[in-house]
Amino acid sequence: MTLNEALKNYALNEGQISHFEFDFRTNKLNIKLLVRKHIAKQSFEPREVMLTFHDVKLFEIFEDFPTNGQYSDITVFENENDGVYVSFDPYGNSGIAHQDDNWIIKAEQITINEL
Repeated sequence: MTLNEALKNYALNEGQISHFEFDFRTNKLNIKLLVRKHIAKQSFEPREVMLTFHDVKLFEIFEDFPTNGQYSDITVFENENDGVYVSFDPYGNSGIAHQDDNWIIKAEQITINEL
């Protein structure tokens, strides 16, 4: 599914990173997230989704693991000139890229699948 479809159907802004895998041969990054899927008005069910980043330009992570992969905010946007930008630990929770963001991924393209 597309990023816009995922943002409409899932609460991506709060969840847990359960798996992180980078393949240097294909320049592909897979991240499994435990998130909530919107079922009906004010009704959510837990789901696992796989975010696959294609043609990764950057991943920058500083993690001291006090949260066991939990995150409470996400900045994510797609720009046709610059590709995809994601931060699972955005500075200031402003929804825009910031130089002090953490858990940053920049890639040409993203695909999202429910597992």
